[in-house]
Amino acid sequence: MKTVLSYSLQFVMFIVGVSCVVIGQKTVGIQSLGIMLIGLVLLLSVLYRYNKRYQIS
Repeated sequence: MKTVLSYSLQFVMFIVGVSCVVIGQKTVGIQSLGIMLIGLVLLLSVLYRYNKRYQIS
């Protein structure tokens, strides 16, 4: 159950991150830049969580 919740959370974070980047790309301004940065942070956090499982210790 914990893995299903983790995968679901990562999937939602990925979709929200991509949506923020696409929405921010369509408009020009400081607010859209902030939206794009939030999307970038979400995408990088999903990538970090994915790669953390496969680290060689």
